[in-house]
Amino acid sequence: MGIFSFFRKKKTEQITPVSKCEFKQTENPDNTVQIAEEDITIVENDMEIIIPVDDDAIEELEPDIYEELEDYDPTLDLSNYCFPSVNLLKVYEDISADTEEVEQIQAKITSILQINNIEIISINANVGYVNTLYEIVPKAGFRIARIKQLKTDLAFALLVSQLTIEPIMERGVIGIIIPNKNFQILPLQALIASRGFQESDFELPLIMGRTMKVQNFIVDLTVQPHILIAWKIQ
Repeated sequence: MGIFSFFRKKKTEQITPVSKCEFKQTENPDNTVQIAEEDITIVENDMEIIIPVDDDAIEELEPDIYEELEDYDPTLDLSNYCFPSVNLLKVYEDISADTEEVEQIQAKITSILQINNIEIISINANVGYVNTLYEIVPKAGFRIARIKQLKTDLAFALLVSQLTIEPIMERGVIGIIIPNKNFQILPLQALIASRGFQESDFELPLIMGRTMKVQNFIVDLTVQPHILIAWKIQ
């Protein structure tokens, strides 16, 4: 028998009810007062319970603890907010292009195009942190499909696993995007500190990176239904 079982048993023995007859026949022990049945007064519970039967009665019982509030303006809490300083971000060195390597790639592209009877007027390079864009201005009468067909030949000659050939309509050139041999870090500090981001008129500007034209790409997040980042919808 556990200790808790023992106490439960003792308590049960102490409150064992005694019948009316046994109560009268019990001898009066020393130092005790016998109480007669008629001396015991039982007070009935006179608590009043109100049960509402309709909605009006329920409304009367509800305390008036609600108060009318004005429309919440989230910008009020930000009136004294100060943006963190751009100086908290690490500063990286500006991008450095290997001029000799760029010139060699330009010569190879020009050579392959001439072998395939595609004459060009000029070729310019926009060096990026990860890729380099080579803009080709071909002579009149060319076909974009002919240049795209040379994608494999160009990749083989330039010793790269893949490259992209797309027309840039707004500039009237053919863009050949080639990955750099040595990638460089695109510094977030330079993007945020740029004039375009600091003076942006967007309600919630979001800087996505930098285009191949070495221009910051900034969008307004409030008007974006969704954004595709790394092939995942955000």
